[in-house]
Amino acid sequence: MRPEGETVARLSRIFAIEEAYRTASEQLAGADSLQQMIEAHRLDWVLVELDAITFNDEGAAREAILCVREDGLSIQDVGALSRRPVVRQTDAMDCGAACLAVAPAAKTPSPGKDVKAGEYRTVRPGPARSGRVRLKPDSAVRLKPDTTARSGYNPHLLSTGGAVRSIVSRVFVCLAVAVPIALSAQGGQAPTPPPPGQGPVTPLAPDATFTVAVAMPVLEAAPIHIADRGPAGAGFQVINGGVRTVALKGAHAAGNATTQMLRVLGDNPNVRLLFTMVNGNYRIVARRSAGITRLADLKGKRVVVPRDTSANYYLVAMLRSAGLQESDVTLVSVPATAMAAAIAKGDADAISMWEPESENAVRALGADAIIFQDNKIYRELYSVYSTTDVINDPRRRKELVAFVRATLDAAAELQKDPKRYFPLISEMTGRSQEEIARSWEHHDFPLGVAPDLLDLITEEEKWVAAQQKRTPRSRAELARLIDTSILKEARGR
Repeated sequence: MRPEGETVARLSRIFAIEEAYRTASEQLAGADSLQQMIEAHRLDWVLVELDAITFNDEGAAREAILCVREDGLSIQDVGALSRRPVVRQTDAMDCGAACLAVAPAAKTPSPGKDVKAGEYRTVRPGPARSGRVRLKPDSAVRLKPDTTARSGYNPHLLSTGGAVRSIVSRVFVCLAVAVPIALSAQGGQAPTPPPPGQGPVTPLAPDATFTVAVAMPVLEAAPIHIADRGPAGAGFQVINGGVRTVALKGAHAAGNATTQMLRVLGDNPNVRLLFTMVNGNYRIVARRSAGITRLADLKGKRVVVPRDTSANYYLVAMLRSAGLQESDVTLVSVPATAMAAAIAKGDADAISMWEPESENAVRALGADAIIFQDNKIYRELYSVYSTTDVINDPRRRKELVAFVRATLDAAAELQKDPKRYFPLISEMTGRSQEEIARSWEHHDFPLGVAPDLLDLITEEEKWVAAQQKRTPRSRAELARLIDTSILKEARGR
């Protein structure tokens, strides 16, 4: 047996080592030390995402720059005008703000030398590094093109691909309009950027008419539009928006996919899911001619998808089922109404999107189309939301119950005779009645809380949390976000 004195000496040394470790840890990882480290690496720990459009012609690229710089168009609007896909690139930023630049694939000038006439270069950030700060494109501004163009840009030049002078090198136009995301170590999450087509939210006045926010172009909002046109519609108004509008107190209720609810909870943790109104039975439509015969063949392919949406997550979930990750494919952005055309023209190999654009892609590809669908893995849960502020206010609760009751009645009528309401749906969404009719079968109306709702959003939350650089909410935390009391009251009459 070891002598007692030796044992005590050993323990003393162990305690001394532990104390030294604790002291060193506090010095290295204390709040002040962390802040100093962050300040020292503020640039090289920043990631920037660039939206890029590729042109084969210098003249078209210059016109695109004028559209962005002088006329205030977003990169997505330029993509729509030029009928070119927008591709997002991610890099680390080591040298100040990201820039707008053009570049050839070859003949990049050496550092310090002047760029010769006819040569272009991309000013790109340095090698990607792991970081704590992330910059994201600001998609809040969506301006319509002004054909009277203050800068004199030529939309025809863009729409024809800029057939002025062909050059050997490909020209890239990159726009980085960045919004900093707060450090998780500093506590808090930056406000969720608005989805495309939705601008800043103005909070409602206390005496405002009961307001419901939905994204106008989506077919899933049809029951709400029908209710709005019915007798009960006098008790509420419908505006363009979604659950983010509710979170920022610009509406009392909203319709949206669960993806957007999970994204905005950082803005307002009092948002509650009341019930799922519509299931969007998503599909991935791909081109056989791109060498795609099974889901795993999407690896290395270009996929058109609206980012940070339920369709984006459907793609992720389906890729995961085939042993792939989102990084195994190249995401391509084009306007929502041009996605089918992009895959038909060969600008992409597959599409993950809600209806009617998926059906449009199937028709555009014809025999070349191959469809991947598994709605047990994931389906869009287009749900109705409100907040505890509304639910707990006697006046607003009564209005909320009346709105939900009217929406349930409208959904029931819609299921009985969908064609009767196609003209109204066409008016509200901007889609033709033919498109709506062709794609209608890919929706159903659960009008309740599905048994697997919690399972689905628990997995979806992991993806959203990874995007937002935060810890995922637990299943128990998510369960507390579901409030069925309004639905029960509305059904109880």
